[in-house]
Amino acid sequence: MADVSSGEPCTHICMDAARALVEEGNGFYTSGDVVKGLQSMTDAINYAGKATEQAIQSKKKQKQTEIALRKLEKRMLDIKETLNFEDKPAVLELADRIDKLRVRILASMFDLEPPTEAIPPPKENK
Repeated sequence: MADVSSGEPCTHICMDAARALVEEGNGFYTSGDVVKGLQSMTDAINYAGKATEQAIQSKKKQKQTEIALRKLEKRMLDIKETLNFEDKPAVLELADRIDKLRVRILASMFDLEPPTEAIPPPKENK
């Protein structure tokens, strides 16, 4: 659904999808399915990245996207605190990726130099 949208609707649709996937991931973690939980969280990051890129390109909905990213990061950090010790680092890494997306959008909003470090792709868990 979000793959075919562009412009402002894409930003909103992608952020909604990211929020839903984080909550879905929380449900998987709660039920003990760590692999599906991490996959949902990773998919959420991908949608958040699409929303960020679209907001930066269109120069619209940047403030709303940054706020949504901040809330998404906080929710992921809250979920991380409920996880087993061995599951926390992966979710923390994903929350850090959300923070990097926020930094990029803030740099765009205030016409600052974007960070030179690229956002690394998520690590595949095997």
